[in-house]
Amino acid sequence: MSVKGRLTRAKRERETPEYAGMVRRIIRAHGRRVGDADPEDLAELVAMAETLEEAIAAAVAGQRANGFSWAAIGRGLGITRQAAQMHYGIRTSSHGDKGIQDYDGDLLAVAGQ
Repeated sequence: MSVKGRLTRAKRERETPEYAGMVRRIIRAHGRRVGDADPEDLAELVAMAETLEEAIAAAVAGQRANGFSWAAIGRGLGITRQAAQMHYGIRTSSHGDKGIQDYDGDLLAVAGQ
């Protein structure tokens, strides 16, 4: 087997696209239901955006733990590897005194400004 063959990760067979399609249909249906409901119900729909971002962060962390590069993850997200690492990577301070957990890419918040 060639070096490239050994280094190429075998693609796992999963129903991820079908599952994601189902989730999208459910979210659209929920949006239609909220459209027929009270304005207060919009808050739950908006909260789904935060839940989705948390799910993406968990997926990225899982892919990093499974050895995927930031470049591969960036391609999957449709962004550069640098943007993926800035948004989803965990940063430590330059002084090494303590790490910043759940870094969200907001450098001003990290700096306390």
